[in-house]
Amino acid sequence: MTQNIEKFLYHGSFYDNIDLSKAEYKECLFLTPNIRYALTYSGIDEDFGGYVFMYKANSELNIFNASDIDDQKILLAAFPEYEKYIDKMAKYEWLECFEVADQKKIISDIKSLGYDGYFNWENKPIEGKKPFYKNLEESESYCIFSTDKVELIDVYIKDEIEDNLDFKKARQEDENLFKKEIKEYLDSGLTEEEIIEEYESDTINQYVTIPILEAVDIIQDVADEL
Repeated sequence: MTQNIEKFLYHGSFYDNIDLSKAEYKECLFLTPNIRYALTYSGIDEDFGGYVFMYKANSELNIFNASDIDDQKILLAAFPEYEKYIDKMAKYEWLECFEVADQKKIISDIKSLGYDGYFNWENKPIEGKKPFYKNLEESESYCIFSTDKVELIDVYIKDEIEDNLDFKKARQEDENLFKKEIKEYLDSGLTEEEIIEEYESDTINQYVTIPILEAVDIIQDVADEL
């Protein structure tokens, strides 16, 4: 399916350059318009040096989408063995549909059909598992088969990401939700210390845009306002 991807696309990494030849999925540059999801791969959320790369698609791309009927027909005509997977691929995260080795094979097969990449839902598991951070459900994701298809716009480190407009929007959304939760916790009788302990206990209780030290400050500020 031909797509004109207008949104900025992000890639999180611990490294300051991208070398697909060294990646586990050597044919794929994984990109997402969801900056929260990119942050989880960058280390920025854990207070040590990571990077977020911002890209823009150069032109319309031929992206395989398992929910598109025409794309389904093209894939199954060449590789009918994927028929038993196609419905789940259209709805869920591909890692939930395949073993890693099988996922690598289907990526190679899709590329052989002339596609520039494929679309996938991340954090949309079949079994309804919770995502590993709050407000991070159902992240759009693209695998692009060549870096020639996208233009690198910027690279952010921790101190710089806060200037990014998509990050600012995500952070404000997360902070509003977090403040609402804090008030509910305080109304239920929990103390500031207990709320902080709950936030620190597991990433499923945390927002990826709000590091723990900043969360502590927000909790104290909300408590002081009440």
